[in-house]
Amino acid sequence: MVRVPEHERLVLDNGATLILLPRREVPLLACQVLLRGGSAVDPPAPPGAASLVAALLEKGAGGRDAYAFAETVEGAGGSFGAVAGPEAIAVRSQFLARDQGLMLELLSDALRAPRLEEREFEHLRERQIEFIKALKDSEPAELIDAYGRAMLFAGHPYARPVHGSESSLAQVTHAHARHYYRAHFGADRLILVLAGLQDPGNVGTLIRSAEAFGASGVVLLPGTVNRWNAKAVRASAGSVFRLPAVSLRVEEMMAMLRERGVRLLAATADGDVALDETGLDGPVALVIGNEGAGVPEELLAAADARVAIACPGPVESLNAAIAGSVLLYEAARQRAGVTE
Repeated sequence: MVRVPEHERLVLDNGATLILLPRREVPLLACQVLLRGGSAVDPPAPPGAASLVAALLEKGAGGRDAYAFAETVEGAGGSFGAVAGPEAIAVRSQFLARDQGLMLELLSDALRAPRLEEREFEHLRERQIEFIKALKDSEPAELIDAYGRAMLFAGHPYARPVHGSESSLAQVTHAHARHYYRAHFGADRLILVLAGLQDPGNVGTLIRSAEAFGASGVVLLPGTVNRWNAKAVRASAGSVFRLPAVSLRVEEMMAMLRERGVRLLAATADGDVALDETGLDGPVALVIGNEGAGVPEELLAAADARVAIACPGPVESLNAAIAGSVLLYEAARQRAGVTE
């Protein structure tokens, strides 16, 4: 029988889940941060982008360059590192309990203000390419995992080599790394809001589309069918178990969005802004309304813009799941197209 250690589970205002496991036998503080994504969401970048971004997190952040960051960690006798996996980037650190303030400062800088310098990126990329070449010559067995995943999951995102290959790494650019960071770091980057949807099939499909197109999470407002409805779970194809979702009142959601500077865009058939003219490359919440009544008036009044999807055919409006999926696709397309 597996026994789960005594712990405390908290959900922060930004949707992040914090799990505390107190162990007081030694004066150490260890922390692991999991950021959903990993190599499965490398595209449109070639395989290896997530791995390089993870490595860059400890190569300078905040007011410290790569040397100062490493010196600070070593000077405190701590450890700090980040690694990409198929579904997440894990950032791990361990310090003496007396240095918890320093540990949290370094974590905050690495996650919220990494330097992502081009010089460090080029160095890490070349080192990874040379490492793969060396493994092929001296320790080919170390590559069995990558080749095995490619064969077992052929055609699936899990088949992508987490750390890339010689050819794919050569194609990863500094712009790819910066875009990956913008798209997948931060709990409120792209949010899907479901306002009063009653069809569980639509809810499940939209949750699936939200995960497919890189949304950070889903907000379900009052009147929306439960996401754990059997039909919704089936329609989500498993996304309901992976994508963060929270049920909120309208006033709670609006307060959170305004506090974090997230724009609210409502999808309506008679919107005043065309979808292809709407900027979706920043912190955005996309609202999809009830299948019959549409977006509630209070949300329309609070929205920063009302967005319309142009339909050249003789159709007045789209199904809620289709409309939401189109909006999410356009958001993903615009974000993928951001270059520096």
